[in-house]
Amino acid sequence: MTRRSSLVEFRDRLRDRGIDRSYSIAFTPRSGSTLLCRVLGHLSCGRPDEYFQYPYQSNRLSAHNCLSSAEDVLGFVESNAANRIFASKLSNDQRAHLDERLEALFEGYRRLDDLLPGHRWIVLARRDLVGQAISLYVARKSSRWHLQRGDRWDADPDVGYDYFGIYADLLYLASSAVGLDAYFQSIGVTPFRLCYEDFLERPGPSLNGLFDYLELKAPAPDPSIVHDGDLVQISRRAAALYADLRSRFLEDFLSMGRTDRHRRLGSELANWDRFFTEEQWARPCPQT
Repeated sequence: MTRRSSLVEFRDRLRDRGIDRSYSIAFTPRSGSTLLCRVLGHLSCGRPDEYFQYPYQSNRLSAHNCLSSAEDVLGFVESNAANRIFASKLSNDQRAHLDERLEALFEGYRRLDDLLPGHRWIVLARRDLVGQAISLYVARKSSRWHLQRGDRWDADPDVGYDYFGIYADLLYLASSAVGLDAYFQSIGVTPFRLCYEDFLERPGPSLNGLFDYLELKAPAPDPSIVHDGDLVQISRRAAALYADLRSRFLEDFLSMGRTDRHRRLGSELANWDRFFTEEQWARPCPQT
């Protein structure tokens, strides 16, 4: 069995290379994490990005042996740090996948706080969970996740209404948020919580609070800072589509107890009911 590396030695080696601070942004899809990462990078607060998508063989970690050794982890952190800070963003499942990999490499590893010097957690969330679910639904259906400033936009995405498609995304986002809360409770960490809507409306105070938490000098107030991500909100460019999906979804969602729900939603409601009430998930999949 391969001998696992020392956490203390690893942190010391990072500090010797000038990396003495770190943070991770815990996020759910369509919460504004790409914008936040770009703004923080612009402000020289590390270079946060979604480094830990898995499988590792298909992303930039492949250049570092998919983190197969402590040396691979050291090289990856060093090459992606900026201004003495290593920063990343992770969904809850990406965090769990990374933890499993690091547990095999480092003696006594339990969480990123053990590995990275001065590590802090930031949780980014949206107040409007229905809007977030619709954003996720449109992104999945259109395969367009971001719109850069200056990108061509000929027409709104061709996305039809699907109540259960949006509802499934809403359930996924809600359960992901619960998962993040449960994780931080389990490790006894109180993260800094940042609301996406507050960040857009009051970027100065939001960033001041975040930098105070990270014990870094806050940037000069600049209300235009959110434009530094060079991103355009697809929900604004396709406002009519988003408004229609939201209106139709809420009408159906708030009518689920009515006697006409089967007429409104048809066979999809029957399929959904069977899946849950008859525990279809526990049945073997039919052989194809």
